[in-house]
Amino acid sequence: MNIKTEQKMDMYIAKITWYITYIDCFTRIINEFIENGEGNLNQNDIPNLMEFNTKLTNRLYKIVMHLKSDWEFMQ
Repeated sequence: MNIKTEQKMDMYIAKITWYITYIDCFTRIINEFIENGEGNLNQNDIPNLMEFNTKLTNRLYKIVMHLKSDWEFMQ
């Protein structure tokens, strides 16, 4: 594997790690909502979180597909 390909793979893995951190944060917010009820959330929190979740899920999907295609190309 050449250096350029390794750098590209490292970039994809770094992005995936960032999105996994986001998912962890999102899960904690949902768990807090389940445990403590609606009192801790503002009116716009859920719609904003869902919109952000949709955008990041789409990005994560694209990154994984790029990573997969690069990985298959290397083999």
